[in-house]
Amino acid sequence: MAELPVRRGSRKHPYTKRVGLHAEIMRSNFQVKVTVDQDINTIKCEPEPNTPTTRRGGPSAHNILVNGFGYNITYQDMQSLQCQNWVNDRIINFYLKMVVHRGNQQGPMKLASFDTYFYTMLMKHGYMSEIVMQWSRDIDLSSVDLALIPVHHQGNHWCLAVVDTGYMCLRYFDSMGGRNDKGVKAIRCYLQECSKRKGMPSAWAVEYPKEIPRQLNSYDCGVFYCKYAQYTCSQDGIMNFTQDDMPRFRKEMEWEITHKMLL
Repeated sequence: MAELPVRRGSRKHPYTKRVGLHAEIMRSNFQVKVTVDQDINTIKCEPEPNTPTTRRGGPSAHNILVNGFGYNITYQDMQSLQCQNWVNDRIINFYLKMVVHRGNQQGPMKLASFDTYFYTMLMKHGYMSEIVMQWSRDIDLSSVDLALIPVHHQGNHWCLAVVDTGYMCLRYFDSMGGRNDKGVKAIRCYLQECSKRKGMPSAWAVEYPKEIPRQLNSYDCGVFYCKYAQYTCSQDGIMNFTQDDMPRFRKEMEWEITHKMLL
């Protein structure tokens, strides 16, 4: 299928300036010191001495580190950003909310994001089920330009589905180059049903963008996913990162989530 033109000219919101070099914050009863060097290549997230600990002396895994956008991020969640760990669903949800929040603040596009649980419910119950509609009741596709849908394919691989309402197009980003026709069909049927309920046209096209950065290992799909979302909603939408950027992105994401702002 030929790729549709993508609206880029209207995306005027630039990235915010890089923020301070050193910050110390407290979230919920959990204090964390964050140090960022000038190139943001080294980020350390170290619990303060009075942080609740486990018997082994480490921070309590379930202690809340950050609260925002309707989600709690624990120390255990943040650990999923370390080294070769798989990024978990709470990090995915929180990061998407930051992308959407900044995009809506800076304009001119209107953005929205679905919870990671939406795709799970969609595949389990079908697009006609009321439980699926309930999970998306707060998102009015007729009032947004782009909607971001997290796809946890087969329970072990993060992919991004982007709903472009202006072009009636569903774009599916897979860092491994896969297609997931079954999942994409389910999302497309859901979009068609939503359109029919609104009395709107329901002919949704599907694209699998090919010229996108590719994952070269088995554990960075969550980071690729977050960056696909961020770059898709950026001013020019050009995805000019590579696998080599992933270690740095993990450190940046830790800082961004701790501060609840994107760099």
